[in-house]
Amino acid sequence: MSESSTQTNHCAGVSPSSLWTANTATSLTMKVDTSECNFLETPLYFTSIGGLANHFCLTGYDGIYVPTKESFQIYVEATCGGWNGTDFLAAAQTDAWDVNWMGFYA
Repeated sequence: MSESSTQTNHCAGVSPSSLWTANTATSLTMKVDTSECNFLETPLYFTSIGGLANHFCLTGYDGIYVPTKESFQIYVEATCGGWNGTDFLAAAQTDAWDVNWMGFYA
């Protein structure tokens, strides 16, 4: 579950690194739950990655997939680090790669 801050037409939160799952041997995915925002329509979502280390090696996290009023999906791949499979998922946990997100509509 994400922590969120809700306003009339926008909401923001941080989804913890514990929500990452392996997608392929070289990519991770996270479904970000925004249901606590109670959006009236599907907003525009924006993301960034925070963490303790190595999050500069990630790419693709700003691509939003399957956006709805209640959630969206993101995927990441590494441009450095040589991770794959369980090593990549372990790095996400150890380095605390949280997803910072915001959704808003007019």
